Amino acid sequence: CLDAVKRDVNAYVDSRYDVQTLAGSTGQLNAVRGALLILEHRRAAAIAAGLIEVLGLAGPEDAAGMHESIAQVLADVLICLEYYLAALENGETPDAGMVALAEQSLAQLQTA
Repeated sequence: CLDAVKRDVNAYVDSRYDVQTLAGSTGQLNAVRGALLILEHRRAAAIAAGLIEVLGLAGPEDAAGMHESIAQVLADVLICLEYYLAALENGETPDAGMVALAEQSLAQLQTA
């Protein structure tokens, strides 16, 4: 699921911030969020929900600087979620620091 979202984020940047390229990501992130809730990883699920919220912030009328901030946060948070999910997939305990880092990245965008 996250691979598709990463492709969408790359397309978003490559297209000079065409928000339509992010349209498919919401469903993918909702699937990740749902799986994390089922597995009782609520903080990580909240990160996926935060990414969905960030996708909603990207409007075509926004300045390029806002789009660059959104793209950077999406990339940072996706990396954190990817590491977290990889640990779960490998039967390891996920690093709580990844969730904390993702929360910080999301908070930076919300205060911008």
